[in-house]
Amino acid sequence: MNIREAMLKAADHIEQQPQSYNYRSVESPACGAPGCMWGWVGHYLGVKKKRAEAYSSSVTEAVGHHWSNIANFGDRHGLDPRRCAADAAKTLRLFADAEFPAEAPKPRGIPDSVRAIFDVKEGA
Repeated sequence: MNIREAMLKAADHIEQQPQSYNYRSVESPACGAPGCMWGWVGHYLGVKKKRAEAYSSSVTEAVGHHWSNIANFGDRHGLDPRRCAADAAKTLRLFADAEFPAEAPKPRGIPDSVRAIFDVKEGA
């Protein structure tokens, strides 16, 4: 799962199960314990704690953004991800769109067999 997908999956989880969200959590959400935004993103990315530091530090390393960036991002968009699970889910989606946008569909070319029908040769 890529980072964008993990963020969107975490947003869905937090939105559908708001009781599973706790902004102050610094560990991996496991065994029914609530998790923060970064905790749920790390959970869906499969991040394992690497050091004695908080789990969020391992997620920060995997994602390439510090956990505070996402909370501040929510603030700048008029959301309160520190207190509200619904706002945390919205923040994750907005951050995913801004930092990890979905790939635009590749334009499909016109097959040569169709192009040949409409190609007009000079002098014809």
